Amino acid sequence: MILKISPVVSDKGERPQATPLAIDQEIEVVLGPIAHGGHFIAHALGNTIFVRGGISGERVIIRINSKRKRIYNAVVSTVVEASPDRISPNCSSSAKCGGCDFQYIAPEVQRQLKLQVLQESLARFSGLDQDQVGAILPTEIMPIGPDSGEASRSRARFMWDGQWNMRGFMSADLIPTPHCTVISEAMRSTMAEVAKESPAGESGMAVEYTFAEGDSGVSVESLGRPVMGPPKVMHSFNGFTYRTPISSFWQSNPELIGSVMGFLDSHLAVESGQRWWDLYSGAGVFAGYLSQRVGITGSVVSVEGDRQGSQSAKRAFHDCENIAVVNADVQEFLSMIENPQWIDGVLLDPPRVGAGQTVCERIVELSPRYIAYVACDPVALSRDIKLLSTHYRLTKLAAFDAFPMTHHFETVALFERGTNLS
Repeated sequence: MILKISPVVSDKGERPQATPLAIDQEIEVVLGPIAHGGHFIAHALGNTIFVRGGISGERVIIRINSKRKRIYNAVVSTVVEASPDRISPNCSSSAKCGGCDFQYIAPEVQRQLKLQVLQESLARFSGLDQDQVGAILPTEIMPIGPDSGEASRSRARFMWDGQWNMRGFMSADLIPTPHCTVISEAMRSTMAEVAKESPAGESGMAVEYTFAEGDSGVSVESLGRPVMGPPKVMHSFNGFTYRTPISSFWQSNPELIGSVMGFLDSHLAVESGQRWWDLYSGAGVFAGYLSQRVGITGSVVSVEGDRQGSQSAKRAFHDCENIAVVNADVQEFLSMIENPQWIDGVLLDPPRVGAGQTVCERIVELSPRYIAYVACDPVALSRDIKLLSTHYRLTKLAAFDAFPMTHHFETVALFERGTNLS
């Protein structure tokens, strides 16, 4: 029996006392707005439920599959009244695979939903008021590459147990993905070659493979060893060549870095002779970009905690006189700077958790004129905006749909020393 629940809580917006829900219980609900993480919000019997596989406004039957603290998680099991924005996914595995969230949603609507998430994140966590959010919010999440989202990834990990699999969403379950549509054609061809040479494997055993496409083709690694293709992944930007280990981080969408650099060229005042720091620099692609703009009379300090990333940067910049590469945790690096010389700007590209309070407050103390913040998580970015906005004005915000078919997107925020928006 399926319990039918009205989406209306009450005229006063007060929820009834929560009645516990059971795992595997099925409930019919109307889905509300999107939440950060690719979920849609539903309410039932006084409970808040995060639902995957739906679209706002749809009437669906959901199945409860877990609970964390006071929030239940569920998945759509049946669509009763479909949204006109629902489409047929181009990958038959996407409903269960953890690699894609939104294959069933029209691409332009995916971007609208991501814009809603960015707006909600700013409204809740940035400390900006409604007018300030409205003034700075971009008009769209800018698409990168084909609108279909196909062949948008140049990096991916798959599990091999006689066939190719990905993990399920928040699960160790193996989901067969024989025709993944978001990876490049070169990666698909390489996977076919690897499959020919790979044993079927014992029952219940699976081996992870990392595929990474660079300028010289697709490199493959498994169990910490190169398997096929170049042993290092090569990328070229702004006259520099970066060679990174196969498993090292690099943006999975090859067009994102160029898009971000184009945005910085249009809106960031990097001039000859300036001094910049590139924090969380990775292999140094933005440090290389900055060095080209500040010229030989300027300087760039590239700071990265990962040893392999710093080694890649040192190799790329071995004959570049205006870049210094520092292998250090960013927070530790900032704490060691006792009497810093004047710096004109800081570019930071932190991990998903954001830069955080200690790093943001130290940057404010150092008082660079400009800050450029590249973020992969809108909530973490919004929290850091609140910290930086005590002494900086947020001047420009742009977002890029670098990861179509997923809930992820990249945001770039530019700050100038001064007061917050008023």
